[in-house]
Amino acid sequence: MTNENDIDGFNKSLGATVGKYTNYPTSEHIEDWQVLSPTKFIGAGSYYLNNQLHQKYRQDIVEQWSTYSWSKNSPQSVQNIVYGDKVISNVNGEKDYWDGSSGKAYIANGEIGIMTDYPSHYGKNDKNTSWYKFRFGSFEGKVFSYTKADFGGDNSDSKLELAYALTVHKSQGSSFGKTIVVINGKSSFVTKELLYTAFSRQREKLIVLSDLLIQELVQYANDWYSDTKQRYTDLFEVPNIIEIESSKQKRYFEEKLIHKTIRGEMVRSKSEVIVANILDKMKIEYFYEEPLNVSGKTYIPDFTLRYQGKIAYLEHLGMLRDRSYKERWGEKKANYESVGISETLGNLIITEDGLDGSLDATLIESKIQTWIKNR
Repeated sequence: MTNENDIDGFNKSLGATVGKYTNYPTSEHIEDWQVLSPTKFIGAGSYYLNNQLHQKYRQDIVEQWSTYSWSKNSPQSVQNIVYGDKVISNVNGEKDYWDGSSGKAYIANGEIGIMTDYPSHYGKNDKNTSWYKFRFGSFEGKVFSYTKADFGGDNSDSKLELAYALTVHKSQGSSFGKTIVVINGKSSFVTKELLYTAFSRQREKLIVLSDLLIQELVQYANDWYSDTKQRYTDLFEVPNIIEIESSKQKRYFEEKLIHKTIRGEMVRSKSEVIVANILDKMKIEYFYEEPLNVSGKTYIPDFTLRYQGKIAYLEHLGMLRDRSYKERWGEKKANYESVGISETLGNLIITEDGLDGSLDATLIESKIQTWIKNR
């Protein structure tokens, strides 16, 4: 597009051939770009954004189709879906198609497509049974038929809706050439996991449009805004939920994850807070409790460290005075060593509390420095 009023450019971005008439021969370009929003109906949600884009770039077709009451084609659904509109399926089910011969294929909820043909203005057939034709990105070469009844009515919802903008939830599992993520103000719907999903849908380019300061967006990387950290799904124990208040906000965490690092992670002990803060001060990239597969068994190292292409695992031992804890650590250490993770090889860092519960932060920093120098 050359500017915001370039309707021809908008059509071409969806795969149209623009000349004396507009033609959509394929659905090949239907996922070249996508607008994403955390919500559907709240704020600048996907429903609002779809309506705005539709009024901007499709209103001329809506008006043309609405001019003659006797016309076989007319805008469909409450969203006035017309020729060239990008849509998404809201339902699962088989639909008729044509690709040189007739057939049926399963259109899943979430399939994205485009209207590529529509009933003629003229004809004697009942316009209620006229076919609107769609192509879908997963079924290149097949043209699917929808009737007016498929677009809903008094007793049913439309099987298709506009898809210029989607909720982040709807976009899961999909990828697009370019994504434009719209974040309108602070919202309880915006979480660390949601933004990770939104920011990883693009193949080529990510654009973020927000009225929040960059510092406010960066805060969502903290576990304080994590949805996962506030899920209490232990099948064997009744979780003990703790309420924590910060900056006039209340959040709820399992009792074992109530200690907050300088970066915002919720960890299990004050000792782990100190370790995490040391790593942050040393500007070492780290991940807390990132799963690690060892000989077919999954372990959870306290910290996974990445520095200039090297990886090490840091285990902080805080309860060595407890016999069962010490035995479990011995077993875990042996398994680590069996797959080449050890202090000797330089990819395992072991720090510990004193038997009296004391902690030497300078010793921890020294061990990390040694790993950096010997890497």
